[in-house]
This record gives sequence, structure tokens and C-alpha cells, in this order.
Amino acid sequence: MTAIWSYAGLPTISLPGGQAKGLPLGFQCIADFGQDEFLLHHAERIARLL
Repeated sequence: MTAIWSYAGLPTISLPGGQAKGLPLGFQCIADFGQDEFLLHHAERIARLL
């Protein structure tokens, strides 16, 4: 589901977030235009917490 944000020119990343009742959960992170490094830095921190 990150395609629409990428098409708009915004950096996105989808992180696995576990499971609920046997179904996978994901966590989608979106940042402002040109904030790719900012997004990657925080996505790494969020992934460790998940």
C-alpha cells in the first residue's frame, strides 16, 4: 500500500508488525518530500520496537 505515496513523491516504508489472529500486521511510515534519510533512521528505530 505504499505505491500511492511513492507516486506522490513521498518516501515510504512498510515494516512487519507481528500478527493478530494469525494474520500479518504491517506498519506503514511516510515522510515529507526529500526526507528519505530521516524516514530510514526512524524506521530502523520503530522496527526494533516492533
